[in-house]
Amino acid sequence: MTTYSKETAEAILEVGNREAYMEFKPDGVWTTEEQSGYEWTPACELDGPNAPDPLTTPSLPFPFTANELAAFMLDGIGWFTVDALGGWDEGPAPVVMASMGIRGTKAREAVESAYEAYRDAETVVGRFDGKAHAHVQRLDADYEEARLDSLEEHGVGEAGITEAKRDERVKLAYAAIADKLASLTAARKDADAALGAWRKSMVRQLLQPQADLAPMEAMPDPERRLIALRELGGATHWKRGRSGTQAWQINGIKNLVAQEKANRRKRSDEKTIRGDLREAAEAESMAKRAGTKNA
Repeated sequence: MTTYSKETAEAILEVGNREAYMEFKPDGVWTTEEQSGYEWTPACELDGPNAPDPLTTPSLPFPFTANELAAFMLDGIGWFTVDALGGWDEGPAPVVMASMGIRGTKAREAVESAYEAYRDAETVVGRFDGKAHAHVQRLDADYEEARLDSLEEHGVGEAGITEAKRDERVKLAYAAIADKLASLTAARKDADAALGAWRKSMVRQLLQPQADLAPMEAMPDPERRLIALRELGGATHWKRGRSGTQAWQINGIKNLVAQEKANRRKRSDEKTIRGDLREAAEAESMAKRAGTKNA
């Protein structure tokens, strides 16, 4: 597979005009410490015994492949570059590619190959469904309008009132629209989970060797989903309820549902996935108990 140099990376990333966000070290591109909002790297999405440590892995290694460049540009500091190139749908823009100069042949080749790799991965994973984020934008606009109206209705801007009175009115104004804020917060959480699951699937498709994924892909859905839940930070717990009944409690299922849908898995509704997780957790628990008895 063709690899590209540090100098080629510099020529490509210069178009994003975000060099202040990046530090070019001998082993690759790193996020500068001052830009704490862009810590994400493709390594954050990789799992398994051979997965790299995100704390010691650059956002884009040197040398790098087209697939690594595509993964880098999915999010974090790499997003600025693909944005400058015209986005994934319309890019790479010819005028931006030409700006790399007469000596930028390898830079243009790397970009074109990265776009091809992205589109190949998207064919497998599926296009990101932006409906959830569009819904968040609508709720956000609705909340902002309601917030301003509520502040006005409660007389927050009235002249001559004391600071204490103003603070009291502000609290009442925000309390009146608390339900809208709760809806916005929940919708934003769901949208972020959907984006995160799709991004993880894209990175895995671009970077994870298929040999690493094959054993998990061959597993039955319940077992595979339990492993995937834990990889996403979720967990299962056997818990007694207030009424004395016991049942499996599942944390983080929404992230798993989003990932399964992004991967176009069959039987990917939450009810079915929850049933699979309970089945796998129960089987695992029984196997542990049997092992303890036989020890």
